[in-house]
Amino acid sequence: MLEMVILGGCISIIAALVASFLALRLQQRRHNRSQAQQEAWQRTQEMQQQHWNVLQEKRTAEFEKKLGVQVRELQTDWQSWKASDAQRVTKLTEQYTAATNKVELEYTLAQLPRIEEVSLIPGENDLRRPAQLQGIDLSGRDLSKRYLGYADLRHANLSHVNLALSDLTGAHLTGANLTGADLSGANLSYADLRGARLTGANLLVADLNSASLMGAVLKGVRSLSDEQLMMTLYDDTTSFDDAIDVTLPRVPRIRYPSYDTASPSSPAPIKETPLPVSLLPDGYDEMLIHAQEQSGSPGNEAAIGPTSLSAPIHNGFNGQNGTMH
Repeated sequence: MLEMVILGGCISIIAALVASFLALRLQQRRHNRSQAQQEAWQRTQEMQQQHWNVLQEKRTAEFEKKLGVQVRELQTDWQSWKASDAQRVTKLTEQYTAATNKVELEYTLAQLPRIEEVSLIPGENDLRRPAQLQGIDLSGRDLSKRYLGYADLRHANLSHVNLALSDLTGAHLTGANLTGADLSGANLSYADLRGARLTGANLLVADLNSASLMGAVLKGVRSLSDEQLMMTLYDDTTSFDDAIDVTLPRVPRIRYPSYDTASPSSPAPIKETPLPVSLLPDGYDEMLIHAQEQSGSPGNEAAIGPTSLSAPIHNGFNGQNGTMH
């Protein structure tokens, strides 16, 4: 009976060991299978990671390329906008400057006094500030009967300007364009007209006393008389019309002495051939009266000697040889 118990126990132990061994084997297989699956999953994950990295790099490269293109487009657009904006700013600045200059010019011209507002007392107008209109375009404007004494009009465009009866005493008109300007009755005494262009200008009864015309162009000028011209200062650089002869001397009158052959000791009265009135100098009548008073006989004009009446009436200064004509 005991042996049967011992044998049964041994068989039970052996069965338990076999069962444990089989369980361990099964557990090992499961572990190996799980480990293989784990390794396969890891390899799959690594491959997916590598593939994702490749795709990410490719996408990043494409994005960077697109971004670069967009940045360049933005830079191009910015440069064009900046250039157009600069042009627009420049244009607006020019328009603003032109508008400001126009307003200032209109204000300056509105402040020019009229002739009747200027004092005739010498010295009172010296306090007036001369108009500063250098290089300004005043073409076609009406500046008649305005006081522009000693105004700065150098290189100004005064073409077809109405300056009739205006006072331009001592005005600086160097290089000014006075083409077709109306200067009838204007006072241009002591005005600086060197290099000015007066083609077609109207100088009817304009006062040109001591006006500087060196280098000026007077071709086609209208109503310029010899009396006006002889009061100016000009030289060989001044351009005149061919019809104007500035080389001939001018004397107040020509005398032809003749003597009575019957009495050689007593000369006969001098025969006089007067020149046209237009060629007589200013103040000739006063000179004649003064000479008559000195001679003591109102009708004796012979007392006026050659020294007193032989001076040329042309007061123009010839800058070529420095002599007066």
